[in-house]
Amino acid sequence: MLYWLMGLGVVALGGLLLATHLHDRRERREIESSHHEVDELRRACEDDVALLGADVRRHAPLDDLGELLDEAWRGARDLEAEARDLVRSASSPHHFELVTSHLADARQCLSEVQALVLDDTAPGPRPACFFNPNHGPADAHVEWPVASGTVKLPCCVADAHRINSGAEPYARTWRQGDDRVPWWLAGHAVKPWALGWFGRWRGTPHWTAMEQVAEVLVTHEHSDHAAA
Repeated sequence: MLYWLMGLGVVALGGLLLATHLHDRRERREIESSHHEVDELRRACEDDVALLGADVRRHAPLDDLGELLDEAWRGARDLEAEARDLVRSASSPHHFELVTSHLADARQCLSEVQALVLDDTAPGPRPACFFNPNHGPADAHVEWPVASGTVKLPCCVADAHRINSGAEPYARTWRQGDDRVPWWLAGHAVKPWALGWFGRWRGTPHWTAMEQVAEVLVTHEHSDHAAA
């Protein structure tokens, strides 16, 4: 009887040690995966912030063209600085959603600068160009094929012209292994980046169209419902 109980104890201890080992290994893999995601997102956002910085400097007012223009440009400049700081301090994938949200706001400010320089009415809020948000707020729409037919995606004039001419848009690509793919085909890794650019349009016709092309946006909606 004693040996039988000792045997049970050894088996139970072995099972406990195995479960602990598997749990620790799973945790290590999750930590390594999170670190990898953070590194990928940081590199991507650093590129986006650098592009914004170049555009902010390029649109810097050379003369005193009015309070509204100066305010719009300073808004873009300040948002760029905040985004740069956020990229440096981010330690979790979801932190990068705020980075690209700042970039979207900065791009909106720059579009107001351009309008004011041309003496046009400053445009209202618009989604970023779906194909490459670094192109700025969309000022056109284009038909894009999906399984159910086509949808109208917000985009910049240049991408609309290319697509309507039979060419591919200048897509923002994402590293996937040894290749680069359009961001909307990059899967889960791109999720925080994409939500910062486009998440504010959830519940609008723009979002309905975009989620039919970008599966990662659909996945976010489903996870939200599951968590509710």
